Amino acid sequence: MRRGSEMIFYLLVPLVVGFVFILGLALGWIAGADAGSFADWLAAVSTLAAFAAAVIAARYAHRVWQLEFARDERWIAQQRSAQASLIAAWPGSASFGQGPWIERSGTRAITGMEHVQVFVRNASQVPVTRVEVEVVMMLSKPSGPPLLVEFGSDEVARVLEPKDQAQAHWIEATHGNPINLDTLVPGVEEHDYWFEVTLTFKDSGGQNWVRLPDGQLVLA
Repeated sequence: MRRGSEMIFYLLVPLVVGFVFILGLALGWIAGADAGSFADWLAAVSTLAAFAAAVIAARYAHRVWQLEFARDERWIAQQRSAQASLIAAWPGSASFGQGPWIERSGTRAITGMEHVQVFVRNASQVPVTRVEVEVVMMLSKPSGPPLLVEFGSDEVARVLEPKDQAQAHWIEATHGNPINLDTLVPGVEEHDYWFEVTLTFKDSGGQNWVRLPDGQLVLA
């Protein structure tokens, strides 16, 4: 695209200059100018032709600058997106509080869900900052859409260094109060609930990003 524009420019400028020059000569000849007047005409036409060439060159230079600027902006956006695409978080297991001992079953009663494990990984080559996660719990119901429960959120790292392995963090239930699943959906079982994690962070260039639970990466 750029090479084609350059070829058009190099062809267009001589044509415009030549046209203006010939037009000036023709007007001078039609007017019957003498040798002195003809020299003046020639100088005026040359000045006009140079001015026309300068205008065309300036317009072309501005257009080239716009193209180069847009290309640089795309390159910067691609580099930032390339790093952001290597930052991810996903849920792990949950921990439940232990109630009183039950002699009949030989176990302790489960009082409620207290923490959820979240794994965070920076697979890029440079650190990211202000890494925060928000966890929601989805509970299946006998009918209708799942029940969404805001479990908790936390800033898991001020600076997240590049690592080959994911780092595990425990997210506490909101306000430190364990979540009793059975009171939300009576008879709920282990396979009836799951967690979704939203990740926010700032890349090395200072751009804020959000990784949605479905994996989609968007600018904050």
